[in-house]
Amino acid sequence: MAAALKMQQYLTALVAVAVSTVVIMCLGFQVYNSDRLLRDHSDSRAFTDPIAIHEHTSENISNSSAVLSSTDTNDTLWNSLETLEPGCRYFLNQSRKPGTLFIPPTTTAASQTTSSKFSIPQKIMFLHYNENIESPKLLCSVESAIRQNPNHAVTIYVQNPEKFNATGAKAWIEALNSNQLRIQPLDWFSAMAGTPLEPWFTSETFKKSAWVDQNLGNAFRLGMLWKTGGVYMDMDIVSVNPVGCMGRAVGWQTKKLLNNGFLSMQKRDPVLWRMMNEFVKRFRGYKWGHNGPSAVTRAIRKCPKSICKNLNLVPPERFYPFEYKDRHEDLQWTQHCDLMRSLADRSVGVHYWNKRLGKEYGELISSNSVIGVLMRAHCPVLFRVFSNADLGFSE
Repeated sequence: MAAALKMQQYLTALVAVAVSTVVIMCLGFQVYNSDRLLRDHSDSRAFTDPIAIHEHTSENISNSSAVLSSTDTNDTLWNSLETLEPGCRYFLNQSRKPGTLFIPPTTTAASQTTSSKFSIPQKIMFLHYNENIESPKLLCSVESAIRQNPNHAVTIYVQNPEKFNATGAKAWIEALNSNQLRIQPLDWFSAMAGTPLEPWFTSETFKKSAWVDQNLGNAFRLGMLWKTGGVYMDMDIVSVNPVGCMGRAVGWQTKKLLNNGFLSMQKRDPVLWRMMNEFVKRFRGYKWGHNGPSAVTRAIRKCPKSICKNLNLVPPERFYPFEYKDRHEDLQWTQHCDLMRSLADRSVGVHYWNKRLGKEYGELISSNSVIGVLMRAHCPVLFRVFSNADLGFSE
């Protein structure tokens, strides 16, 4: 009995040390001079990938439901696992272990620290501002985020919860069976009240725009993050690894443009206040991107070192491995196994640019394309609830 007790205490201590090691390493990578990268971002050495941090702990898996941590063994993806090239096989095997590969934001961290000063609330938020969900495949962003981040609360802010559920989301939510997920109605004013966004909203300046909902969405994420802290992600980002090491972070879309599709911030982060001021002062409702990615880029470029010195500007491969014009939907995954391995090892999320897919594709996308397999591997519940055709994929 005494021997068993000692062994239990030893194992508990071992898990605690392992988890602490990951936390220390993550926090160490968060201390980063963003001012330097703004000057040197054209230097490709800034985007050299680090050795990712692996940690398999019972704590992570136990907090994730069996449904989410498993993969769909009925999916034909798994039939030929042993015959695949190493990169493709590695991708699939990694998808079976959600929440275990912690990737630091950059390789240029300045120092090692265990300070909680830069810790981010364990909250992830998504925003769906259309009345009806245009395609249930957008739910993959939520499912994959839940799988990869079992200790995070995940919230979808939706324009109309009733219509949102009517699209089939209710069946998916029930099958998901996750206590992490919350569906909340959008309240534009509550997010913006008491911030620089409030007069912009109450004066209805947002209506002077060709893209009213998009600009409201650009503002909402800044105001809500200011009030709650946490992580914001667009609904066309598939999570392939946890966000736990990102710290205060914004992602480069290209070598010259930051994007607001992923934001990781502390509650009342002064960087967000500067972004809101920039958004309001230079709002141009008829110029696409001016009030989203461009506004974030302008705010960071003008940000004083005292505020932004500990802000991580993460390389494109972390969230934007594909540029807007890249036709990843035409790439058959088994012919691009090096790419699949890179997505598994170097990306935290994969932005697949749903807006472009919607414009260019009246036909179904191959379920064996890179994006098709990415979703099949990381969103098994979604593919059990909906048919391939419902999700916009061919058989």
